[in-house]
Amino acid sequence: MLSMKITNVKSFMNQLLREDTFDHFLLCEASLKTNVTCHIDGKINEDYYTGEERQMMGARRYATWAEEKALFFQMLKGKKLPVAFRFVFLLPPSDVERIVMQDNLAISVSDIAGLYLNILYDNDVLTCTSGTSVSVFTLDRTLEFAWEADLLRFFKGKGLEFEEL
Repeated sequence: MLSMKITNVKSFMNQLLREDTFDHFLLCEASLKTNVTCHIDGKINEDYYTGEERQMMGARRYATWAEEKALFFQMLKGKKLPVAFRFVFLLPPSDVERIVMQDNLAISVSDIAGLYLNILYDNDVLTCTSGTSVSVFTLDRTLEFAWEADLLRFFKGKGLEFEEL
């Protein structure tokens, strides 16, 4: 598991909430602790959409960060910092497939339950950790290492400042 402490929180939050840096990720869940605590499940509520809208969304089960970040921006902006927040992002299937192919991994894409990015702010510290989930038993950690390397390239390529923990 890759664990990173974000060293420039203001810049990271700007990229998270105002820019398109994380827009391609799917939002699995979120929790915010301000004057109240709010928990959000990122699963798409199919009843909210028309059949045509749902068809355009395809088979995905979760909302994209691009679709939801304005809500979080509104909840987080203000004069006071939140007490804490947590976002669990899921890498879209097309990117999972890209990593498997690019690194020539032995695991089948259908056996990968998810590649995750966890963003946690608590006690004035912002950390990001990676996570992998597979639906088969394996001792092979090459998927985990490939995901960590991909995340490191992503963070460095976007100019996100961090130190590995």
